[in-house]
Amino acid sequence: MKPNCNDLSSQSRSAKYIWMCCLCVNQHRVVEANQSGMFQQSVLDFETEFRRRVLGIGRVLAMMGPWEDPTYLKRVWCIFELFTALQNKIDIVIVMPPAERERMSKILLGSSSSKEKKHKKKNSKSRKEIHQQSSIKEKEESLPKQREQQKEQEQQHQQCGGGVDALYKALANVSVQKAEATVEEDRRRIMDILQTSATGFEAVNKSVTNYLRSWVRRAIDVIVQQQEERMKILPTKPKRHSDSAISMANTPKPKDLIKINSESAGTKYRLTHAAFCTNVAMLFQRNNEYDAAVDMFQKSLKIYQDDLGVDHVYTAATISNIGSVFLSQGKHAEALKMHHRALEIQKALYGDNYQHLATTYTSLGHCLHAIGDFDSALKMYERAAEICVNTYGSTHQATASIYSSIGSMQLLKGSHQEALNYFEKALAIFIVSVGGNHPFTAKTYSDLGRIHHGNGDYNQSLLFQSKAIAIQSLVLGDHVDTATSHLNKARSLQAKGDYDEALAVYNRALKIFERVVGNNHPSAAATLCSLGSLYQSKKDYKKSLSMYKKALSYYEAAFGKEHFSTARVCSEMGSVLHDNGDADEALAILQRARDIQEVSLDKDHPSLASTYVNLGRVLKAKKEYSQAMELFRCAQDIQERVLSSDHPTTASTYFCIASLLIEQGEASDALELYKQCLTTQEKVLGPENPLTKKTLRKIKSMN
Repeated sequence: MKPNCNDLSSQSRSAKYIWMCCLCVNQHRVVEANQSGMFQQSVLDFETEFRRRVLGIGRVLAMMGPWEDPTYLKRVWCIFELFTALQNKIDIVIVMPPAERERMSKILLGSSSSKEKKHKKKNSKSRKEIHQQSSIKEKEESLPKQREQQKEQEQQHQQCGGGVDALYKALANVSVQKAEATVEEDRRRIMDILQTSATGFEAVNKSVTNYLRSWVRRAIDVIVQQQEERMKILPTKPKRHSDSAISMANTPKPKDLIKINSESAGTKYRLTHAAFCTNVAMLFQRNNEYDAAVDMFQKSLKIYQDDLGVDHVYTAATISNIGSVFLSQGKHAEALKMHHRALEIQKALYGDNYQHLATTYTSLGHCLHAIGDFDSALKMYERAAEICVNTYGSTHQATASIYSSIGSMQLLKGSHQEALNYFEKALAIFIVSVGGNHPFTAKTYSDLGRIHHGNGDYNQSLLFQSKAIAIQSLVLGDHVDTATSHLNKARSLQAKGDYDEALAVYNRALKIFERVVGNNHPSAAATLCSLGSLYQSKKDYKKSLSMYKKALSYYEAAFGKEHFSTARVCSEMGSVLHDNGDADEALAILQRARDIQEVSLDKDHPSLASTYVNLGRVLKAKKEYSQAMELFRCAQDIQERVLSSDHPTTASTYFCIASLLIEQGEASDALELYKQCLTTQEKVLGPENPLTKKTLRKIKSMN
């Protein structure tokens, strides 16, 4: 309490009072009174009494200790106290014992214990002795050794700030449902209050979690400010010696790292601070705090440029990191510029086959994918795979990760067999290299499920998604990958016509996304689109349009109005508007989607074919039959070449063409197409699927 009181400098020390919960409400006496029957249960409204005291005092001191596993967050009254304060805008102060606060700061900065430091020193000495005994042959093979030393230095460098993730996980993983109370009756009553109110468990968890995240952010800001204040009194330029440091501008390729250990104390401190800022930036990026992430990366970048040089490997890595954040923000041009800049530095330093180039090529692939340049993206992924195979071998998990990226790109291009081949190669590598129950393996199962879904084999898709979810739920818990597998599973359930089960799984996916990455994230927006599609299938057009409008707002804000992802939402939304009878509005938004996709996507892309079908349906309703047929035939041509004639999506297009042929008086041709459609649907979807039944009714009505 003393440090907290000293911080409150605006009040005299004699005017500071602290109320302790156990003394404000003597729960032991209350329990005794209840057991003796002295008080009626209805008289003792703990919640009202508790709220009155919190509001009356006007301030809450929350004791967080130990910091990595706070007892405060395991007690139901404490969580409810914090939530009550937040709801009523009561001032909250997180307090810790001085020793605990100091320990937390050291962990945040990645400080090692004395035992760990001795161990590192011992290992360092052993490496030195081994180096002195090296043979002439080993000296001739200096390049691989230099790269290995660089890798070791990088790993040590990145340990700075390694405790930040632990702090986020410890203080942000709140679950009031799992909290305990000394008196079980208290716990039950609080649970009842939350469950029956408009609040609910999730709102409590989210509110408290968000506050704790902001507190972590403030704690990090304090450390950054303290380090920057210290940096002001240290030398502003690194101390370079020709015999101890390597000039990056004048050294022939391949160029080694500057030997950080030989620099001045000021330089070493600045580089430690830069590494801390980098780790914090990565944490902010994972939590969608993109502006804060860029700010931290920029701090690191300035130090690396000033102390190590504009063409240093750390400088390049930081530039690439900033590019990745820009990509997450939808700033595609800026992201591409950053990644190309990083690539130029890395190639100048180490040549065309340097191992870290694979990461940069992969990042460039992600950027090109985002702007819809799938062919160029695929080339980047293939170049990354080539480097990984040359560096690590064809059975390394890094190679498998690139194969997964190539598979995803082939799937987007509609090349399902190629995608399947790459995903199967990735799976085989992961099972051997990391095991069958690893998150990488689980994600690949989910990817394989997507392939089978795209091929119309929904049962096989569900099998793979269920495998993925089983592993992810056990190993990861509530995680983006877990939510993504739920999303993929729900789509296959919807395709099979299991709408109620699909709705439950969609909502499960959305809850995880919102809890882990928040509402304003592409994955949450994609889930809203899928929910919109489901409600369309259930003919609840009002709910469907509501979901699509929310998703469209996100995509327009994040990626712009001309992005292919925005166009996809417009196309799906146009289909709902058509089903709802809003032909003119549907036509306008579908034409917008088509215009964007014809510019940004390959001419054989399945998404473009879907837009042609949706647009054709609207034109058919407006009795513009020739234009509608032209669009249907274009879609049919794309789908037969990319998906095959036995695909359910192609079958749906046959259904649309058959319906139009009936309007044009060509019933016999229409009947043949309906039969072809039915054959595919019975084979792939099953006789009980709503689409199969609809086609069968059409055929019976024509006989």
